[in-house]
Amino acid sequence: MKILFFSSFPPPNTGQTLSNYFYFKKLKENFDIKKINTGNKSILNRDSGTFSIKVFINTLINIFKLIYTLLLFKPKIIYLVYSSSKIGILRDYVYLIVVRSFAPKIKIVAHIHSGNYGDEGNRYCLMKILRMTDKFIFLSKKLIKISNLLEKEKIEIVPNSISEKVFFTDNEIENKIKKRSIRKELNLVFLGNMIKEKGYLDVVKSLKYLNLENKINLYLIGTWRNKNDRIYVENYFEDDLKKNFQIKIKGTINNQMTIKHYLSIADIVLLPSYYKIEAFPISIIEALNSATPVIGTNHAAIPEIILNGSNGFIVDEQSPKQIADCIIKLNEFNVWKEFASNARNSFLQNYCQEKVFNFFKKIFIE
Repeated sequence: MKILFFSSFPPPNTGQTLSNYFYFKKLKENFDIKKINTGNKSILNRDSGTFSIKVFINTLINIFKLIYTLLLFKPKIIYLVYSSSKIGILRDYVYLIVVRSFAPKIKIVAHIHSGNYGDEGNRYCLMKILRMTDKFIFLSKKLIKISNLLEKEKIEIVPNSISEKVFFTDNEIENKIKKRSIRKELNLVFLGNMIKEKGYLDVVKSLKYLNLENKINLYLIGTWRNKNDRIYVENYFEDDLKKNFQIKIKGTINNQMTIKHYLSIADIVLLPSYYKIEAFPISIIEALNSATPVIGTNHAAIPEIILNGSNGFIVDEQSPKQIADCIIKLNEFNVWKEFASNARNSFLQNYCQEKVFNFFKKIFIE
């Protein structure tokens, strides 16, 4: 069976691009599959869903590539990732018109990676998209905002998983726990793009509420939207002479083995997000895989992944003091060890690669 992936791929490393790469690579083992990388590397440097000449030109190029591939490759299935923005919905509708014009019998499978799909955009275009699409893949039932507009037969639920490059073996987990038992420093990791609504600043502010004897390292890993945000964080505690913590800004890391390294030394991963298009963060799944407790918010599908008081903690949005209180609890080794074990078990039971991929694969062989 011939399948065309018409979606974005790394770089940059986002939950969406990493997911696309994971599924493309796995399906390639069983199917004749090609890809068109629709991505725009500058997407993180502009507001999501806003118009620009560069994005418009990129869309035109994608349309020509799409027509060419449909005519020569003649796929039976096309896989797309739909945008939730106003401009994105209009663009996706144009893509579907092209697909149906040049391959009227093709099966259209769409993946929804945002938590607000259907909340914005031209209603006419949205309704057309819903009718023209054969299958919708959602990351969680909680994220389906348009269930009343879709036939049940069109809806599939498949959670996110992770790249095999960041997967931890049982031996690696045992080694991590042993090192944690003797290490005096506490390593905190924020893993996500440096967008304010992702909560990185709340994590930084939480440090002032910590009064721990051991030294604290906070690693900020992700792409910054602008230099001023980074400078603000660098200077936030400039006059605090009594601080027992260090903020280590790592910036963009596209190498998955490097990401795995930071997960291996992470004691707590933090993602207190209230980002409007947040969905099912892969960074949290990666953390559970590495036996790392997670502190997050009751937002999007995050509370489905983080079991409050078991594999992590759920805090209120924009609440640095609550974040600090949870860090203090997890600083105690026996508490941390129990949460770490629960985190690893959560991953193995719900999000391991083969289990998730089997759900995904069934959609293409029905």
